Amino acid sequence: MLIRVAKLQALSLKPHFHAFQFLSLLCTTPHPGPLNDPVFEISAMIKKPNWQNNIRLKPLVSHLNPHSVSRIIASHSRDIPLCLNFFKLACKQSTYCYDIDGRIQLLYILASDNSFGVLHKVLIWLIKECCSSQVDLLKIMAAIEYMRGKIGFRVNYPCYSTLLMCLAKLDVGSVAFSVFKRMLEDGFIAGELDYRNVINALCKNGFVQAAEMFVSRVLKLGLALDVYIYDSIN
Repeated sequence: MLIRVAKLQALSLKPHFHAFQFLSLLCTTPHPGPLNDPVFEISAMIKKPNWQNNIRLKPLVSHLNPHSVSRIIASHSRDIPLCLNFFKLACKQSTYCYDIDGRIQLLYILASDNSFGVLHKVLIWLIKECCSSQVDLLKIMAAIEYMRGKIGFRVNYPCYSTLLMCLAKLDVGSVAFSVFKRMLEDGFIAGELDYRNVINALCKNGFVQAAEMFVSRVLKLGLALDVYIYDSIN
């Protein structure tokens, strides 16, 4: 399981694991409020064309906590591209969501709102953002596993595939193998790129025999082997 892998890395993730205990107190469903409330002001602002260029937006967003960000996203939940773009802005501008811990807190709130369409999109973006940090990526994986156990959340195939790509870049072969196994258990069919990423990750960690096993599986499935894969195992 992904959470077991994260534990092996001796990460301190306990602060995140209590997040859902407080979510029942945080109703993120939009409700009428005063015009000077930044949540409602920003919600109205991002409906307009070229909203990213509004000079008042960034100062307002800088003071938003994860709960306020989720309220704004909830008010536009049917427009997933807009929600994703606002999520990115909040992560880069909000002092509360700037680090990985604040971003994971926001993931938990989105999950509690059942905003799974938005959640899948922001997860892909967050995974890519963590491609240069093994610690941050393992925290994201632990959060995914926690949401899976707590509310039954399942990541989709694009999330799995992106995760395998980043794990290959970070040279974490054993973790990549665990993710690949979980992906198959969830009923997804691995593509050529997924096999290539797992083989690459295993080879970088010296698990050549395991990589050769994957190569045999690729050949049996009739998938093409490119020069990249051959270079990895040689």
